[in-house]
Amino acid sequence: MITIVKEKTIEDIVDDSYLIVKDLSSYINSRREIRKALKNNRSLKIKVLKKYSKYYIDFEDNESIIFLENSIEIQKEEKKILSNDILENLLDVIEKSIEEKNEFKKEFKEKFIKDKYFLIRDKFEKMEIIEFLEFLIEGYIFSYYKKYNFAILMNEDLSENIKDFFKEKLIKESFIKNKNKLNSFITRANDKLKKVSNKLQFINEFDKERYIENISGYLSYEREYYIRKLLEELNFNQKIEEIEMYFIKINKIFSIENDIKIIEILSTLKILKTYELKKYDTFEEYKEFYKDVYVEYNGEFYKETIFEKIKDLEIKYLINLNDLKRRLERFFSKKNKEFESLFFRDYPEIYNSKNKNGIDSVIINSKEFLNNGKKTIFIFIDCLRYDLWLKIKEIFAEYNYYCQNEDMKVSYIPTVTKYCKKVLFSSQKYNALKNSEYDIAFENLFPTKKIKKITSIENFKPEEDNEIFYYEITDIDSIFHEVKEINRSYLTGSPLIKIKNILNKINSENYNVVIMTDHGATKINKESAQNLSIKEFIKNNRLEMERHGRYIRIYGDIFDENLEKELKCQLENKEYIHIISRSEMTKYYLPIMEGNKENYFFIIYKNEISPKNCGEYNHGGITLEEVFIPFGIMTNEKLKYKQIDIEVQETTLESDKISDFKFLIKNSNHLKNIRINLEHQEKIIEIKEIKGNKIITIPLKINEREGELQDNLYITFEVLEEKEEIKIPVVFKVIKNKKIELNKKLKRSRSLL
Repeated sequence: MITIVKEKTIEDIVDDSYLIVKDLSSYINSRREIRKALKNNRSLKIKVLKKYSKYYIDFEDNESIIFLENSIEIQKEEKKILSNDILENLLDVIEKSIEEKNEFKKEFKEKFIKDKYFLIRDKFEKMEIIEFLEFLIEGYIFSYYKKYNFAILMNEDLSENIKDFFKEKLIKESFIKNKNKLNSFITRANDKLKKVSNKLQFINEFDKERYIENISGYLSYEREYYIRKLLEELNFNQKIEEIEMYFIKINKIFSIENDIKIIEILSTLKILKTYELKKYDTFEEYKEFYKDVYVEYNGEFYKETIFEKIKDLEIKYLINLNDLKRRLERFFSKKNKEFESLFFRDYPEIYNSKNKNGIDSVIINSKEFLNNGKKTIFIFIDCLRYDLWLKIKEIFAEYNYYCQNEDMKVSYIPTVTKYCKKVLFSSQKYNALKNSEYDIAFENLFPTKKIKKITSIENFKPEEDNEIFYYEITDIDSIFHEVKEINRSYLTGSPLIKIKNILNKINSENYNVVIMTDHGATKINKESAQNLSIKEFIKNNRLEMERHGRYIRIYGDIFDENLEKELKCQLENKEYIHIISRSEMTKYYLPIMEGNKENYFFIIYKNEISPKNCGEYNHGGITLEEVFIPFGIMTNEKLKYKQIDIEVQETTLESDKISDFKFLIKNSNHLKNIRINLEHQEKIIEIKEIKGNKIITIPLKINEREGELQDNLYITFEVLEEKEEIKIPVVFKVIKNKKIELNKKLKRSRSLL
């Protein structure tokens, strides 16, 4: 409140509690002080000579300013009585005059400090109000701590019963009520805790449960230290659920939201833990693992990875989580190694033409989607990893393009452009190409269409009388081979600009776009680089060696069987390479001869190992990131869920015996996370995905009975990121178990005898 007293004369007034206005200079100063007091919500008293009082007319409507005619009326003001809010009283008197503070101290002491707290009285007498307020805040916060920790924080000379004073109910209630006004005092208490933390027993002898019992729940250092200790524990063990429980517990104490990054990391670790011991027996299982798990948490060119999130925590909490990162690296590496073994083992079956998994089927597979009367642009992006493709797909959505095939294809062994691109564009296996010539599939598969290659986007004219265009982007492969420290912006920059330039020129109403690639790329561990050391042998025996990334081809003008055996002996003791010998080349669809050269060996470096002087990212080997590659057919047609039908095929069950209940799912969608169960049976079947029709068999055992049995079949699934449910009634015909019935008859007949 501001009080302005109009005085007839001012010469004899001497009062330090008032601002005196008796000339122009003091008048200007008073207005400045009034504005400050209004802004900071503090008290101010002014005595002004009457001839200057008229200049305060602009303040007369302000409710925070009182005008009085003379000092006598001030004396009539009622004396303010202290409220029961101890901290509010102290906050109010901070800006008062010395006389008022002295008067306040007498009343405050009598009302709030009992005789038994004589040390508190003594400190209150000697301290400034603001010092005592700080002392009171710290005392209240640290009173939550055990007595020896409290003594260190509040000075050891304080007697034991002082802690009882800070635990008084009126202090707690006042602190909670005024907490927002006390931020600066709480910050100072936090700094004090931080400064002396190394002396405190509950910090030096950290225990998750006891620590929580010792803290106040008001200081940020308390929470940060606890989380740091939890993260240290996470770094060395895998008790993820327990750590998550304590993390949520500490945040409840502080009444704050959980750190979303920590929750995401813990959630990811729990998910990955479930996959740690899983071993996949089929190529399809690895494909789903790569799409749903590997790319989701380690797709570094799509979004923030688990490793990036951990790095952010390390910076935020000043902690080293290298053990945790190494554990995760081992997990992803292990899955890559397991996949590598399976891929080499099952390659002939995986790449079998009837399965249409390989890149030789890309252009063929696209035909069924492109019969919509529109022109088509095939865009080849060299070295396009699947995680990068997910980023590119977002750009297409901005231009009203939707992917019609949520699938991926398989690159070629070895994953290098020389072989993969020819297989892609020819739609044939490499060893089926005549002299491995470059044979364009567009001309063979679309013989009636006018086809043109786009050499530059600037010269591309969408209105041209051509029905099929194709365009090549090689920036990503160049960046992988040339740039040492790669990030998302490098890889999405130039390719995305080129794609946007094309999309800006065409209209989704008139054009389809097909995105295809030859191979992906994997991050190389330079510390495990291995030099093959066979250059001298190659040179001395007039052989030649072709290197690219993690692949080596050894060939010569003639084939010498003895030379092959001698070279194989040198290669077989190298544990870090896969060797594809001449006798195995047909198995991997590789040519025995290329042009007039005889192939001796194809050498593939094993997972994580590379030749020396290799870039940060490379290809030519076998990893999930190299092998599983995108193939996207983009049109302006949104995918729609097509109703599925259920055809019940076998409903006759024999009692007290396991019998099969069969039904057919008639489906033309891509269904995910399918869950099937009967309402009155315990059996539940879960299937990761269903593409096309599928017969489902549920083994059931019905207790001894005969006649009709009614039930409901529930099928839930995800399709186009939506959840769907089907419920159909089923009537089973239960017949007697003939064997049990026969045994009963025999038993009865024996009992009669």
